[in-house]
Amino acid sequence: MGWHRFFPLGYPVELVNTHESVIAAARLLWDRYPKMFDVPAVEFHDVDAHQDLKALVLTELDRRYFAPIHAACVQLRDRGVVLMGDSGAGTSTLAYACVRAGWTLVSDDSSHIAPDLTLVASAQPQNLRPDVAQFFPELAGCPTITHANGKVALQVPEPVGRKLTSTVAACVFLHRGDTTSLARCDISQGLHYTGRYFPFSPESWHLERLAALFEGRLWTLTYANLDQAEARLRDLV
Repeated sequence: MGWHRFFPLGYPVELVNTHESVIAAARLLWDRYPKMFDVPAVEFHDVDAHQDLKALVLTELDRRYFAPIHAACVQLRDRGVVLMGDSGAGTSTLAYACVRAGWTLVSDDSSHIAPDLTLVASAQPQNLRPDVAQFFPELAGCPTITHANGKVALQVPEPVGRKLTSTVAACVFLHRGDTTSLARCDISQGLHYTGRYFPFSPESWHLERLAALFEGRLWTLTYANLDQAEARLRDLV
């Protein structure tokens, strides 16, 4: 893992990612901006402004290069499983449960699909709802953070061996239920879901890339508990 520093508008932003496609796309994008500020990186300490600017830059990268997807990703045996679901489906919680069971964390909730269908993470720390500490006692002492939307979350320590890119073996919609079952899912459902979370109006190529990602890889998982869900995910890799 390495730090790669770029200066859009002359303002310092750090992207933590060694994936060559990210570096190439970022360099191309930065060169298109006129220089408007001259702020030495060593004097830059405004974390909130830094995060806001980084979010804007990543959004611009998604407009021009990546296809964004609101999803977590965990990896086992070098094969990634994308976890998708609406609020309350437990995507981040299940991702953490997978990491405890020996999986590698790639992305918590912000993933970006490159032209070759590689999933690239934005290296954000994993955040969980405070009430999940009842399932994971080791999280009881974790600090909390309040997001801009007012939601409070636990900041989970960075897992050892985290990766920031992955091939994708399966994409899985999560639903809570009384029993655990895994079934194939139609691509149209995947596109409908991703369309609701796009931060901008997608171009046709965004949707075509996501359709290619979902082709033969899309599943729906209804689960009664985390252990059963993790076991079913293993069947996909």
